[in-house]
Amino acid sequence: MKDPLATLPEPDNADDPCDHTDYKVSNGETKTMWPGVYCKKTLVENGGTAIMQAGIYVFREGAFEINSGASVSGSGVMLFFKDKDAFLKVNSDSSFQVSAPTSGTYAGILMFQSRDLETLNAPPHIINSDSSTTLEGVIYMPNGVLELNSHSDANRSAAWTAIIARRMVVNSDGTFHVNSDYSSGPPYPSDLSEFDIVPLVWLTE
Repeated sequence: MKDPLATLPEPDNADDPCDHTDYKVSNGETKTMWPGVYCKKTLVENGGTAIMQAGIYVFREGAFEINSGASVSGSGVMLFFKDKDAFLKVNSDSSFQVSAPTSGTYAGILMFQSRDLETLNAPPHIINSDSSTTLEGVIYMPNGVLELNSHSDANRSAAWTAIIARRMVVNSDGTFHVNSDYSSGPPYPSDLSEFDIVPLVWLTE
């Protein structure tokens, strides 16, 4: 099948100067994260809590990493991964609960990895074992890999999720729930609803 989101534009601010470099939420700290451009490593340490305000988050030149024992939540967020060094890593025993915007260009789009050919060499986006993860919206990474590691039981409570990825890897005893209650949560993108039979997962490789 064709890529249903091939015309979705990258965020206007994807190449803007960095708003944050090596952003960190330390153990025992609670921080509010604001939309903008995050460069190098973005880290929520063990025992840290980050609350993401609604908007577009651009990650460049490094990982967005959530360590074990950390908690990240947000609604109305879109995570854009710009280059081959930008990826998501959700470590074991952490909590990552996010949902996509409800209006605007990225309504229903939760994660978007650039289509630039260099992202074919990006590390996989990883959800590790025993993390509490809810990803509500479209995970769009036509050049990317979504990897679920052993004993993960991710996404059980998301109303709906759609995945467009080059590859999806589910390692030993990993589980990823792909629900389809489109009456709840962010709106389902119209570019996906044109299909008579709606796939939950597109693999582009």
